[in-house]
Amino acid sequence: MNAITENTQLATSSADLLPLIEPTPEALMADEDRHSHYESDDDDLFAGKMKFFDYPVVQRFHQRPYHQVDVEGPFHLKKLLQDYAGKVFRSSQRINHSKQSKFERLLLQLSDTVSAILCHDTLSIYAPTLEAANQTADQFRCYVKPVGGGGGKPHFYIVSLSERYPQTVPVLIERLAPVSDADVALNYGADFLEWERGWLKQMSRSPSGLSIFLGQPGTGKTTYTRSLITRLLNRAVFFFIPVSASEILASPQFVDFWIEQTSKH
Repeated sequence: MNAITENTQLATSSADLLPLIEPTPEALMADEDRHSHYESDDDDLFAGKMKFFDYPVVQRFHQRPYHQVDVEGPFHLKKLLQDYAGKVFRSSQRINHSKQSKFERLLLQLSDTVSAILCHDTLSIYAPTLEAANQTADQFRCYVKPVGGGGGKPHFYIVSLSERYPQTVPVLIERLAPVSDADVALNYGADFLEWERGWLKQMSRSPSGLSIFLGQPGTGKTTYTRSLITRLLNRAVFFFIPVSASEILASPQFVDFWIEQTSKH
């Protein structure tokens, strides 16, 4: 069950994390004449999601044996970039109106035979053998952030749409006054606690549903929702979808996104 909190500005800086790297490795472009043309009709690699960004990996494994292992994030990206700065072959960033940048895709050329693509908090390893793919995946699991993102502190997730796919970023609530049952009863009425117990019980019985808080501005809808994040920290996960990003609700990937979040949490 999801609850909406007030909008919070998130700042994620990734400036100066990528040093200049050497030109394309010779091994990456080896046998270029033979595999320079990619025909999606006769090769299922990246079927349905072929991108120019991925082309070096497609070119490498076109009609050759390859094995893919996906490592689910999110990742400690700053640490990963520091450790593998010399292996970054391609990157894609987005800069918002506040000039804050965020990496959306990375292509790592790990060796002459192993590549990795980071996209949507998933790192996909491509290698010529299953053993090499699994061994490489094990090396990156140390960069995976613990599920929850808040380290036991009150937090919620901002949902955004990147390359038409929903993704989340955890946001800590640094200043939040504790709210007791007495506070809730004082501010929302003596019968509110009884209603709340019934509402929470109903939510726990049903895996889906929609609750709408209706009231005039200033009546405490947002304050109450924020207090739930603290009171239900170990029982619920909270997501926030900004009104400006409401198009996410119509995204075809939204169902897959919720299935993924259910698996994570």
